[in-house]
Amino acid sequence: MKPNASRISLVLFRITIACLILCNWTANAQSPISSFLISNSQGCQPLNVQFTNTSTNATTYQWNFGNGNTSTQVNPNNVYTTVGNFTVTLIANGPGGINSSSQVVQVIAPPLANFSASPLTACQGYGLIQFTNTSANYDSCLWDFGDGTSSSVNNPSHVYAIAGTFSVSLISFNKTYGCSNVKTQTSYITIYPKPSVLISVDDSVSCDSNHIFQFNNQATNGASWQWLFGDGTSSTLSNPSHVYNDTGYFNVSLIVTTNQGCTNTGFYQDYIHIKYNK
Repeated sequence: MKPNASRISLVLFRITIACLILCNWTANAQSPISSFLISNSQGCQPLNVQFTNTSTNATTYQWNFGNGNTSTQVNPNNVYTTVGNFTVTLIANGPGGINSSSQVVQVIAPPLANFSASPLTACQGYGLIQFTNTSANYDSCLWDFGDGTSSSVNNPSHVYAIAGTFSVSLISFNKTYGCSNVKTQTSYITIYPKPSVLISVDDSVSCDSNHIFQFNNQATNGASWQWLFGDGTSSTLSNPSHVYNDTGYFNVSLIVTTNQGCTNTGFYQDYIHIKYNK
């Protein structure tokens, strides 16, 4: 049975109308415009970047982040784990065609904190320690000496007022890109205590210029001693005796040294008085 000619003509007519409508819609569809925003286009490794798609007239997207990673999400993010300049490309697809746009993400090496010090041992109160900053990729720093004090000097020197063993930390900053790194050396500095100095004498006043004064050393942590009697004489005994053979007031000093070479001096003004005996 042959199809009715009128029915064939109707079908062809409908196909023609549909084609005209579709072709007209495609011809009038607006071309896509690819564009996007970057949360941070510069930063230190690793850099996590959020991309915001601001394209128009598009239905699908193809991202190429420049480091081998891709995405078809509308608003993806990407982590850059290596240093370099990466060209990010967004291809926007729509009924009106294809359009692409590109921007560059710059990833720089982060700070790497490191330091040294010399010497690593010193005496309480006067032993000077020089710290040397050997960090890389930084523009400022902050030191923590472990004794409650700090410094922002690049290569500081420091005297520890208390004895003990101290861990030292250095924070190296790259303020331009807002990144930092910390280096801590545990139990790095040892500070030896200085000795205490305390003396006594059996009698500090006499009318006899031939009187034998017995000095008593009450210092702690001492390994060696030097007495200065104020009359030009001295002694290295721990508990010396001394005859002045003169009258007047005499200053007495005791210098105490520990096994680690730390010293402390006690000075006693007008400690001995030998009166003139008429």
